[in-house]
Amino acid sequence: MPVPYTYSLNSIKARKSSSAIAILCIAGVVCVFIVVMAMANGFNKMLKSTGSEDNVIILRKGSSAEMMSIISKEQYKAVGDIMFIKRDSEGNPLVSPEVVVVAPFFHKSTKTNALGQVRGVLPSALKVHPQVKIIKGRFFNEGMYEFVVGKNAANMYEGLELGKEINLGGRKFKVSGIMESGGSLYESEIWCDLKLLQETYKRPLNVFSTMFVKLNSKNDFLKFKEMIDKDPRLNFDAKTEKSFFEEQSRVVTTLIRVLGFLVAAVMAVGAVFAAFNTIYTSFASRVKELATLRAIGFSQESVIGTILFESFILSLSGGILGCLISLPLDNFSASTLNFQSFSQVAFSFDISLKLLLEGILFALVIGVSAGFIPAIRSTKLKPAQALRET
Repeated sequence: MPVPYTYSLNSIKARKSSSAIAILCIAGVVCVFIVVMAMANGFNKMLKSTGSEDNVIILRKGSSAEMMSIISKEQYKAVGDIMFIKRDSEGNPLVSPEVVVVAPFFHKSTKTNALGQVRGVLPSALKVHPQVKIIKGRFFNEGMYEFVVGKNAANMYEGLELGKEINLGGRKFKVSGIMESGGSLYESEIWCDLKLLQETYKRPLNVFSTMFVKLNSKNDFLKFKEMIDKDPRLNFDAKTEKSFFEEQSRVVTTLIRVLGFLVAAVMAVGAVFAAFNTIYTSFASRVKELATLRAIGFSQESVIGTILFESFILSLSGGILGCLISLPLDNFSASTLNFQSFSQVAFSFDISLKLLLEGILFALVIGVSAGFIPAIRSTKLKPAQALRET
């Protein structure tokens, strides 16, 4: 390694305390940045995994969320007659009418009431949502006051363990089963009999919130949507399940990312000053040494490179340390509010390789910013004068 860069490494070793402080400051910023972005990634991944490309969600036009939509029984039957819908072994169209409400449940971690999403479905819903699997107990019996609870909801709310009873809208429902669905939104929901949910919340029996339709193929979506749009009885918006839930994730993920960048930016300013103080103090105490390098023939560019290399090593070390500190939080479970349904949803932090690389890049930006002023200051260094004055 060229002499100026070896000199930088020796300088970092000689100033262990100040170098360690700069590295820790940068590591803290990188760790916060990665953790906040991992939250956004995890929430986005959870909602994206909810969607299936051959499933279509149908809402009344103008409705941005399931709870805002209204679909009549006549419209439900009309949709079932449309071509391109997959049918079961008995020839019935795979269409799932569903009712969505929110209800208060006691949140285990916050020790307060929080809204959870309850979905009323028919037993045939499992054919439309094949990713939903019962992992404990059984699916609810039609006409019985029973729940099937997503595994995240069971962990999040009190009283939703298998076999327990809980009050909902003045009626007691028993938990008959626990379900999972590949990490999707449904794992944060509670499912029960469609008609009983309508009766419990005094909803008209012939009115639904939404419909899910399974197509023969994802390639049939545009033709299916065209038929929906042409039918004057159906004032509906039809979207693929995947695209709908991706849209649902944008509000929360954007909010988390914006707040995360703001927090990380504020902390980054502090880290820049800490690193700058370390590098600048080191520079000020080494004016004679740097002047000697110039005097024995090293160019101005080499001296600038020496200072920037030192800031690069400090920031790279801080970035790597920040990544290592954040790694244990990968797959850490958390919950947040879904602003579309105003209910709590659980998700896991997602720390990807791309995010780790972004964290290291963020650290290098901090380091280069901290070393910029000392590097510019070195260009004004006059070897002969510096050697006389020190």
